[in-house]
Amino acid sequence: MNKISVLLILCLTAIFTQATPQKPKLENKNPQLKGDLIIFHAGSLAVPMKEIAQAFKKENPDINIMMEA
Repeated sequence: MNKISVLLILCLTAIFTQATPQKPKLENKNPQLKGDLIIFHAGSLAVPMKEIAQAFKKENPDINIMMEA
């Protein structure tokens, strides 16, 4: 029984210590977006959506934001 326990521990150690694949690193973490963004929202959300759009526009100046209520 003792040999089986040692063998089991060695096998489990070998399994759990294997190298795991790494996620590929992105070359460009902040790709520049371009184009039109059309947002349909409820009229009651006009003010918050305007604030969100302004913040988004600061980070993505090449995006043309069009909002429709």
